[in-house]
Amino acid sequence: MTVSPQKNLPQFLITHPTDLSKLLVGYSCLLREFNLSSFNYKEIVAQTFKQDKRNFGLLVCACYSNSGDQVAIVNNLKELVLPRSGVKVCFSKDNKSILVADKAGHVINYCIEKTEITQKILVDTLSTITDMYLSVSNYLAVCDREGRIRVSFFPNAYHILSYCIGHEGAVTCLSFTSSGLRLFSGSNDGTVKLWDPTNGKELFSLEPFSTVHKHKVCDLQCSASQHVCVCYEGLSVAEVYKYSLTTEGLETLVCNMFMCVTLILNIFQLHVQSINTNSEVLQTVFDVENTLYILERCPPYITSYQFLEGFFSESSSEYLATDCYLSDLQ
Repeated sequence: MTVSPQKNLPQFLITHPTDLSKLLVGYSCLLREFNLSSFNYKEIVAQTFKQDKRNFGLLVCACYSNSGDQVAIVNNLKELVLPRSGVKVCFSKDNKSILVADKAGHVINYCIEKTEITQKILVDTLSTITDMYLSVSNYLAVCDREGRIRVSFFPNAYHILSYCIGHEGAVTCLSFTSSGLRLFSGSNDGTVKLWDPTNGKELFSLEPFSTVHKHKVCDLQCSASQHVCVCYEGLSVAEVYKYSLTTEGLETLVCNMFMCVTLILNIFQLHVQSINTNSEVLQTVFDVENTLYILERCPPYITSYQFLEGFFSESSSEYLATDCYLSDLQ
């Protein structure tokens, strides 16, 4: 039996924190920084990884520093002496540390301020970590396959602020609001929940609008303009919601298409915008000006959407060439 070679397909997107013309695209074995005006790109190589591509392994995750002048990369070869493969990486707000969450239940803090890199375990749990998020207010949220969300305060992560418990399945993704004071979570049970991270109180639960959407929530992103985008595994659709602060200080999910109202703790849901794509949505990201980028699986496209007159409208779409196969890099 002949096995067709596996393409080096795009896996995730990362927007630059300050430069709107730059966008990182992570492939299976490559990391490219695209210029959105010309869509030319340059290869990004991490000095801490082996330069020989045959030993580079598969790319797992990456991130920009908050200043945008550094990039942290994690692959599946565990060069940073991780007990198991990493699932998420991020910089601290002062850019002096890199936090890496791994599948063994650890969050490790790598101090890069000095020449010699030192490491410290911040979180040590018995369950498999599925996502990690460090907010602008230094709340460190970690979720796992057991349906729990652990919230602590960085860098003193040993002091647990709360546990957010309420999902019926594994928690798959996290995203803080732009203020860093509220936390969204997605789960295998198809729901999205909003939490107060300081006490673990569930403020709102967004149920799937139809049985079609009772799929695993695979991606969840909040914008600086109080939008949240939700993607479901295997579906070619992205759901965009609008939330705002009321005079009582509670979040309100606002919609424009459906007039069904659910009142929970004075937080109510009124509408959803659905963005249909040509293929399965892998990930979405917002830039600092509320432009939404959607990465599709196959064929691999990046499509940008501008927020105009209350809706996100498509502005451009670019094909990401898969110019090599994984077998070519081994």
